[in-house]
Amino acid sequence: MDKNILLKQLLGKKVRDYGFVVFFLFIFSFFIIFIIKPNISLVFKLSREKTYLDQLDKNYENVIIDIVNLQSEMEKVRSNLEIIDQALPDRVRIDKVVDELNKSASVSSVLIKKLTFSNFSLIDKVNDKKLNKIQFSIEFLGNFKNTLDYMKLITKQRRLKVINQIIIDKPVSDATDSADLNIKLSGETYNL
Repeated sequence: MDKNILLKQLLGKKVRDYGFVVFFLFIFSFFIIFIIKPNISLVFKLSREKTYLDQLDKNYENVIIDIVNLQSEMEKVRSNLEIIDQALPDRVRIDKVVDELNKSASVSSVLIKKLTFSNFSLIDKVNDKKLNKIQFSIEFLGNFKNTLDYMKLITKQRRLKVINQIIIDKPVSDATDSADLNIKLSGETYNL
């Protein structure tokens, strides 16, 4: 009898309704765990990836704009490439620097006593195209006006020269404006 009563209760409407609810919740849980959750995590992952790719796209766009700007600058400079090659020659060419400094000295009426160079090599190295610095030092005699003319001539020459330091020494015995000054000038020139 217990079996019949138990069977009747299991097949009753209330138990069937609860069975359907439990079965529905089981299937709903299955869908949430195995279908909806992976889709939601995929959506978030794709959203993060889209943000990253948008940022990467902006970076690439900025790089492309920079390249276009550099190309336009190169187009502007293209006609002056010879002048740029003269300003930054591909070899040391100390002889030309000495010649330019001597010619400027004779034009501006100063007398060079000593001219020295440092930090350079006459041996050709592998073409690494990096900027090499050649330091020079000049000791010369000249009055103030001629010294100014000499420095202007140095800076107006085609080869790039930078004057770093000027030391002016006036002999105590000479007190006139046109007296010769002892001048020590140090600077740099460059090559590629």
